[in-house]
Amino acid sequence: MNTDNVKQLCEEALRRLATALEQGQSDALKTYLATMARFHKYSWGNVLLIFTQKPNASHVAGFQTWRKLNRFVRKGEKGIAIFAPMIVKKRNGAEESEDAQTRLYGFRTAYVFDRLSRDFRESTLTGWCRGSW
Repeated sequence: MNTDNVKQLCEEALRRLATALEQGQSDALKTYLATMARFHKYSWGNVLLIFTQKPNASHVAGFQTWRKLNRFVRKGEKGIAIFAPMIVKKRNGAEESEDAQTRLYGFRTAYVFDRLSRDFRESTLTGWCRGSW
Protein backbone atom coordinates (compact mmCIF):
# COMPACT_ATOMS: atom_id res chain seq x y z
CA MET A 1 0.00 0.00 0.00
CA ASN A 2 1.54 3.31 -1.02
CA THR A 3 1.13 6.71 0.58
CA ASP A 4 -1.67 7.79 -1.76
CA ASN A 5 -3.70 4.68 -0.92
CA VAL A 6 -3.23 5.34 2.80
CA LYS A 7 -4.35 8.97 2.33
CA GLN A 8 -7.49 7.77 0.52
CA LEU A 9 -8.17 5.25 3.26
CA CYS A 10 -7.86 7.96 5.91
CA GLU A 11 -10.12 10.36 4.02
CA GLU A 12 -12.73 7.64 3.50
CA ALA A 13 -12.67 6.69 7.18
CA LEU A 14 -13.10 10.31 8.21
CA ARG A 15 -15.99 10.68 5.77
CA ARG A 16 -17.69 7.54 7.17
CA LEU A 17 -17.26 8.80 10.73
CA ALA A 18 -18.72 12.20 9.81
CA THR A 19 -21.65 10.55 8.00
CA ALA A 20 -22.39 8.33 10.99
CA LEU A 21 -22.38 11.36 13.30
CA GLU A 22 -24.68 13.31 10.97
CA GLN A 23 -27.12 10.40 11.05
CA GLY A 24 -27.11 10.49 14.84
CA GLN A 25 -25.12 7.29 15.35
CA SER A 26 -22.91 8.21 18.26
CA ASP A 27 -21.72 4.60 18.67
CA ALA A 28 -19.21 5.16 15.86
CA LEU A 29 -17.73 8.12 17.73
CA LYS A 30 -17.70 6.20 21.02
CA THR A 31 -15.83 3.34 19.37
CA TYR A 32 -13.35 5.73 17.77
CA LEU A 33 -12.77 7.52 21.09
CA ALA A 34 -12.16 4.18 22.79
CA THR A 35 -9.57 3.43 20.13
CA MET A 36 -7.98 6.85 20.72
CA ALA A 37 -7.75 6.04 24.43
CA ARG A 38 -5.81 2.85 23.65
CA PHE A 39 -3.41 4.59 21.26
CA HIS A 40 -2.86 7.97 22.90
CA LYS A 41 0.74 8.24 21.62
CA TYR A 42 -0.37 8.11 17.99
CA SER A 43 -1.72 11.03 15.95
CA TRP A 44 -5.47 11.23 15.35
CA GLY A 45 -4.91 10.31 11.70
CA ASN A 46 -2.93 7.19 12.59
CA VAL A 47 -5.54 6.22 15.19
CA LEU A 48 -8.17 6.60 12.49
CA LEU A 49 -6.14 4.34 10.19
CA ILE A 50 -5.69 1.72 12.91
CA PHE A 51 -9.40 1.92 13.75
CA THR A 52 -10.36 1.50 10.09
CA GLN A 53 -8.07 -1.44 9.34
CA LYS A 54 -8.29 -3.33 12.64
CA PRO A 55 -10.92 -1.99 15.06
CA ASN A 56 -10.16 -4.60 17.73
CA ALA A 57 -6.41 -3.82 17.90
CA SER A 58 -5.15 -3.54 21.47
CA HIS A 59 -1.36 -2.96 21.33
CA VAL A 60 0.51 -2.13 18.14
CA ALA A 61 4.19 -1.77 17.36
CA GLY A 62 6.47 -1.99 14.37
CA PHE A 63 8.22 -5.17 13.30
CA GLN A 64 11.60 -4.16 14.75
CA THR A 65 10.03 -3.02 18.03
CA TRP A 66 8.43 -6.44 18.51
CA ARG A 67 11.82 -8.04 17.77
CA LYS A 68 13.55 -5.85 20.37
CA LEU A 69 10.93 -6.99 22.87
CA ASN A 70 11.81 -10.61 21.96
CA ARG A 71 8.46 -11.18 20.29
CA PHE A 72 7.94 -12.17 16.69
CA VAL A 73 5.30 -11.37 14.08
CA ARG A 74 3.75 -14.41 12.40
CA LYS A 75 5.00 -15.09 8.90
CA GLY A 76 2.61 -13.74 6.27
CA GLU A 77 0.77 -11.48 8.73
CA LYS A 78 -0.62 -8.29 7.17
CA GLY A 79 0.43 -5.05 8.84
CA ILE A 80 -1.68 -2.02 9.65
CA ALA A 81 -0.61 0.90 7.43
CA ILE A 82 0.04 4.21 9.19
CA PHE A 83 1.95 7.42 8.42
CA ALA A 84 5.46 7.66 9.86
CA PRO A 85 7.35 10.96 9.89
CA MET A 86 10.61 11.25 7.99
CA ILE A 87 13.02 13.38 10.02
CA VAL A 88 16.22 14.68 8.44
CA LYS A 89 19.16 16.52 9.96
CA LYS A 90 19.75 20.00 8.66
CA ARG A 91 23.42 20.31 7.81
CA ASN A 92 25.31 23.56 8.14
CA GLY A 93 27.99 23.58 5.47
CA ALA A 94 30.44 20.70 5.14
CA GLU A 95 30.98 20.09 8.84
CA GLU A 96 28.59 18.02 10.90
CA SER A 97 27.96 19.21 14.41
CA GLU A 98 26.31 17.29 17.22
CA ASP A 99 23.63 19.92 17.65
CA ALA A 100 22.47 19.83 14.05
CA GLN A 101 18.85 20.80 13.75
CA THR A 102 16.31 18.29 12.57
CA ARG A 103 13.24 18.99 10.50
CA LEU A 104 10.25 17.11 9.22
CA TYR A 105 10.85 16.08 5.61
CA GLY A 106 7.50 14.38 5.01
CA PHE A 107 5.59 11.21 5.75
CA ARG A 108 5.92 7.67 4.48
CA THR A 109 3.80 4.57 4.84
CA ALA A 110 4.90 2.32 7.69
CA TYR A 111 3.34 -0.84 9.07
CA VAL A 112 2.55 -1.77 12.64
CA PHE A 113 1.33 -5.10 13.94
CA ASP A 114 -1.18 -5.84 16.66
CA ARG A 115 -0.10 -7.98 19.59
CA LEU A 116 -2.57 -10.66 18.49
CA SER A 117 -0.66 -11.10 15.22
CA ARG A 118 2.44 -12.29 17.03
CA ASP A 119 3.70 -15.74 17.88
CA PHE A 120 3.69 -16.36 21.62
CA ARG A 121 6.20 -18.38 23.53
CA GLU A 122 5.25 -19.47 27.02
CA SER A 123 7.85 -17.26 28.71
CA THR A 124 6.74 -14.14 26.81
CA LEU A 125 3.07 -14.84 27.51
CA THR A 126 3.64 -14.76 31.27
CA GLY A 127 5.64 -11.54 30.91
CA TRP A 128 2.74 -10.00 28.97
CA CYS A 129 0.26 -10.97 31.69
CA ARG A 130 2.44 -9.33 34.34
CA GLY A 131 2.40 -6.13 32.32
CA SER A 132 6.02 -6.12 31.17
CA TRP A 133 5.92 -6.19 27.42
